[in-house]
Amino acid sequence: MIKTRKISKIQITGLILFVIGVNCFILKGFTPSELSETGMLIEPYFFLIPVGYFFIFLSLVTGVLSFFIHLIKK
Repeated sequence: MIKTRKISKIQITGLILFVIGVNCFILKGFTPSELSETGMLIEPYFFLIPVGYFFIFLSLVTGVLSFFIHLIKK
């Protein structure tokens, strides 16, 4: 018989945060950047880069937290 392990809510939360972070980078890649006449680069969705890093960092934190909770329960 195959043992299955129940996925906890914190693991699902970490996975969702990771997917949101990756989607921020994908969205940023698809948005157009413009160069103004003065030579200034205009990127309207530049804020998605730090937001993406933030969500990926949060997913790593929840993953580590989930790992330690699993070790403590064992």
